[in-house]
Amino acid sequence: MDMASHSTSTASREAALLELALELSRELHPQRKTRVLTPDSLIEREAGLDSLARVELLLRAEKRLGVRLPDHAVLSAETFRDLLAAVEEAPAGKPASAPAPAPESGASAEEEWPESAKTLVEALEWHAQRHPDRPQIQYLADGETPEAITYGELSAGARRMAAGLRALDVEPGRPVAIMLPSGRPYFETFMGTLMASCVAVPLYPPTRIQRLEEHVRRQARIMVNAQASVLVTFEEVKKIGGLLKSLLPDLRAIVTPAELASEPGSERLRARGGDL
Repeated sequence: MDMASHSTSTASREAALLELALELSRELHPQRKTRVLTPDSLIEREAGLDSLARVELLLRAEKRLGVRLPDHAVLSAETFRDLLAAVEEAPAGKPASAPAPAPESGASAEEEWPESAKTLVEALEWHAQRHPDRPQIQYLADGETPEAITYGELSAGARRMAAGLRALDVEPGRPVAIMLPSGRPYFETFMGTLMASCVAVPLYPPTRIQRLEEHVRRQARIMVNAQASVLVTFEEVKKIGGLLKSLLPDLRAIVTPAELASEPGSERLRARGGDL
């Protein structure tokens, strides 16, 4: 490809990316005045695209431009120029990586579904007792590498988290805020919250650590409305615990998943049904 063709191709991708972003921004914020987005426009502040909206933009961009974009590049980009750089580096037509399908077990058809389970906790425990080594969740750990969590692993991890919540004297029915990226700690904390008969309140983690305080101030409104008494998050958020507690009068504890799992509690904690 000569320089002229490459420049034309780059300009076309830039125009397509900005068009997709503007369409999405208008869909999400119809009350905003129509505006033109430029490569230097701030994705979140000027286009109004938060973490969830960025995922949708990623999917649309991959389909329109025929590339596979790494999640971290999209979530960490501050301007559309940053995002365009990721598009330029992405191999054309590369298919999205996908976890391998779960291996078949010898379970009979009658054992395939926990028809008597009324909650997610009961369904997890049903599977963990019958086939603990079967993968229950498969995800891309770093955006590329497949990783699996078995029913047994998820059940054991969730029990540790539930025991930790009980040790913190979190009463059944109380909301527990979870600000973690997708991964093993998130899934274990989410299910552990249900095992403790509490209400899980998932929050999007920040896309840029440099703007952590700004992100936390926005998410604080959700925690105030939910009246969450505990926030399970990563270490960097704990460093601004003073700010959080000034914004959240009901917040009693800010803990990481590792700290929650190490709280004194019984490994034999029996799961109590948490409805969802």
